[in-house]
Amino acid sequence: MRNVFPLVILITVLAASSIIGAPLSIYEIEADLCVVDHRLTGQQRLTVTNTFGEELSSLLMLLLPNFSREKNPYLGPRAIDATFVRGFDPSYMEIDSVIHLDDGLLSPLRFDLLAAPPGMQTFSLKETILAIRLNRPLAVGETISIQISFRTRFPHIKSGDMGHFQRIFTWRFGWHPILTSFQGTEAEAMVAGKIPWRFELPAAHHHLTLTLPREMVLISGADFIERLTTNKKFHRYRLWNDRPARSIAIVAGPDYRRFALDGLPIPIEVFYLPGHEETARLFATYAVNALQFFVERFGQYSRRRITIVQSPNPLGISMAADGIFFMANFFFTHRHVTLPGVLNRLAEFVLAHEIAHQWWGIGIGVDFNAQNWLSEGLVQYMSISYFEYRHGEFGPNLFELERAGLLEGIFRSQFGFFNLREHMHELPYIIARARGFDEAIINPQSEVRYANETMMRIYQKGYLVARALSAKVGSEEFVTALRDAHYRFSDRIITLCDLQNLLEEQTGIDLDQFVYTWLLTAGSVDYSLEIIKREKIDKIYYTTVVVRRDGGTPQRVVIQAITTREIIRIDWDGVAEEETLILKTDAPVRRVTIDPDHLLPDRHRLNNHSPTRVVLVTTYNQLPLDAYLIRTEPLAGIVMISYLDRLTVTIGRDFAGIHIRYGRHHDFLGHLSIAGGELTGSVAYSFTGFSQPATGSAATLWVPSYFVTISGHRRLTAAGLLHYLSLQYTRIEMVRRQTTTTVALDLIPHYGGRISISTYDEAFLAPNIYLLGNLSVGVRIGELPSVMQFGLPEMHTFGTVVNGYWLLLPIRGNYRLFGRLALKIPAPVEDHFNVANIAMIDSATNQIFIAAGAVGQSLNQLVAIVPQVEVGVEVSFNLSLLGGLMRMRFTIGYAYPLLGQGFPGGRIFLHLS
Repeated sequence: MRNVFPLVILITVLAASSIIGAPLSIYEIEADLCVVDHRLTGQQRLTVTNTFGEELSSLLMLLLPNFSREKNPYLGPRAIDATFVRGFDPSYMEIDSVIHLDDGLLSPLRFDLLAAPPGMQTFSLKETILAIRLNRPLAVGETISIQISFRTRFPHIKSGDMGHFQRIFTWRFGWHPILTSFQGTEAEAMVAGKIPWRFELPAAHHHLTLTLPREMVLISGADFIERLTTNKKFHRYRLWNDRPARSIAIVAGPDYRRFALDGLPIPIEVFYLPGHEETARLFATYAVNALQFFVERFGQYSRRRITIVQSPNPLGISMAADGIFFMANFFFTHRHVTLPGVLNRLAEFVLAHEIAHQWWGIGIGVDFNAQNWLSEGLVQYMSISYFEYRHGEFGPNLFELERAGLLEGIFRSQFGFFNLREHMHELPYIIARARGFDEAIINPQSEVRYANETMMRIYQKGYLVARALSAKVGSEEFVTALRDAHYRFSDRIITLCDLQNLLEEQTGIDLDQFVYTWLLTAGSVDYSLEIIKREKIDKIYYTTVVVRRDGGTPQRVVIQAITTREIIRIDWDGVAEEETLILKTDAPVRRVTIDPDHLLPDRHRLNNHSPTRVVLVTTYNQLPLDAYLIRTEPLAGIVMISYLDRLTVTIGRDFAGIHIRYGRHHDFLGHLSIAGGELTGSVAYSFTGFSQPATGSAATLWVPSYFVTISGHRRLTAAGLLHYLSLQYTRIEMVRRQTTTTVALDLIPHYGGRISISTYDEAFLAPNIYLLGNLSVGVRIGELPSVMQFGLPEMHTFGTVVNGYWLLLPIRGNYRLFGRLALKIPAPVEDHFNVANIAMIDSATNQIFIAAGAVGQSLNQLVAIVPQVEVGVEVSFNLSLLGGLMRMRFTIGYAYPLLGQGFPGGRIFLHLS
């Protein structure tokens, strides 16, 4: 391959390497993108210096696309269709040749394609590691140049990365072979599975010459992009950085437009799709604000410019790479849905999060397998710090609703209370911890027990632990240490030990116990306090308070006392697990609170106050994490008492209800009402069981797999009071297939009872096309009172004529048989179809169905009766409202009776869920 790397750039790169430390690898790549074959064909010259501390006989490189070469055998068609556009489409990288470049001589090198160990996933591991066998051992400090010819295929995928979607090609990391950060003896142990697999992206110097079809717009985070040649069919570009990077990310699409703020020290550009220039301008201003905040506190931005691109993916995923930030299409298309600008602040936070990765995760590299907290947890700390600097730390701050209006008022009353930190970070952690889904933050995937809470563990709890660490060492000292890490570890890989050593060096505080408790184990803490005595002596008020720490580590925590005159704050060192404090004040103490600023990740905040805090609201909704909520609806005559998701009590004029959730498995429910002068209602207990299905991940996933409910009922009927006991068992499967089976038994004293069995299953016919089947059978046991007999509520045309009018009336019987078969196919609806800015149609599906059912008073009658049979079609629209924060499904259909007593001419039906 022709050496396209200019000599002056090579000298600059080598000089920069000597300043940083050990020489970094150099990639010189020439590649052509064929949009017809969805393939990138290239040659790569790799220059690498042996800095691995031992003589090397081979070099290992990662072929990341091959981790998606084989379809995940553990996932069902629904999961595959949710990811791929038209069924599974593989990505892969093929290696055609490897050549040693030695003083102008070309020497072919033998290479093997090895399988990675199941460290992060358990499928598609073959040919994921390129092992290049050197002709002679490479001594420590020696440099070698290797040329690799490769071909990379882009799959048709919805994730917006490592593939193509809507004629837009996107790939952030690893579209070419990349040298692993481990070689020699350590690499052999990792490949053999003897030590945990590390997933690291080493920084290197990149230079790319890329040829694209002329109609494609090239977007990249590279520092420099130069168009070399142009003809009728192709553009040829040169891209390079003036300092190391993890990758050169590439985006190529035909319709992108550019908005830029070029007159800044760090120019900012936004590439957007038609119709979204206003959003592009807004996001550019957000980037200006975030960049200024980060630079002032955490160190210089390492790239020449900021590039923001509208990612076409429909999954709502935003991402980052070196110098480039992919904002999910959702933030462009849904920003004004129902309420103008409802997503503005959420988009600002997400963009700030992605920009912060230039400091942690990309600027400073990490092991994404076991130590991803060093990326996501610290980036959350940076981005939430920025968000709270801009919009306040406490109170409502997530939604910007400054204008008056009917919809604005309704939204403000129901959702306006949201606080980014409390409700998007603390609350998920508190709920997950209460359900027993908590574990060590620093953990390789193969040892993760609760993959269902991976996002919570790394992002939400990760942020809370970073916030607690900041509180322990001091917020200014913590920021100083992060800035120091940026200068010391940029372009390198940092470990937890490195960060701990740096913090201890900065502050002189021993962090062994903190790190062990909060990062290496499933640590948690519950702070509580209680006023046990009050007295007044000589005009001085003495308040005796017992403070407690259950779990966690000794750490300074604030105790706040509110008197009738002032607010007093003192520090408790938290060394003892329980201590008695006496507060001396000039006025009576009304309330004492521990950790009022929520600096520590307390798993149970209700006991943080004495007396227990109660919040009363009559108009605007709230969701306090540390108080009982009493909400009244005067017009409806309803009072609700609640605490998070653990307790809900509803009291009305003639009814009352309660729901208690305990742990992972248990729900208790009750309902009472007065009807006809009689007290009626029900009590129920529900148990949720979980399974751990294989998913292709090395981590263990917990999913609900069955529900058992036992309930007792007291019901008023025309014949008097009816008492009965219900037992229900529901089995569900969601990973390999979509199926549900329910068995229900009702036992009625003096009558007998009934049993019903229903099942739902589906057969995969083709990508996004399914055959859906429902079957339900009901049988009496003894006699059934009329109100407990079976009906056919699923039928749309079943009814009778009363006084000349057609009515859909329930027809009852002691036996029931119902079945429905439907063909489900996607509807040809444009993606994200805007409905007058009120709602957005995200997707739609069609169903053609036939349904048949019958009920009878006896089994013989059921067999002999003419069944009700109907055919029909329906279209279901998946709608987004309030910027996509509220989702619903609207179904419109038409059913026509074939047999039985059906509505003449058929009937149109509507359904909203």
